[in-house]
Amino acid sequence: MNTEADNGRLTPSEEKDLISRAQRGCQTSARELIAAHQDRLHVTLQYQSDSFSGRILDVHPRDGLLLQLDNGGRRLFDPIYTSRIA
Repeated sequence: MNTEADNGRLTPSEEKDLISRAQRGCQTSARELIAAHQDRLHVTLQYQSDSFSGRILDVHPRDGLLLQLDNGGRRLFDPIYTSRIA
């Protein structure tokens, strides 16, 4: 898949094409789409005085961030007390 030369990310048209093919059942396109966004799916958070790392499952502006933790389990983080570290 060709990507924008300056940052290595998918162009909007490439992303739209992959989404369309993945919705029609193309597993290769689905894997390419996930791989292209993998760097944005994994985070390290500071919640109050503790750090947590994991994969983002869902984001809601009021309820917070749902994370699949690297050490197992899932946790919802309140946006008022949470900051992204990495």
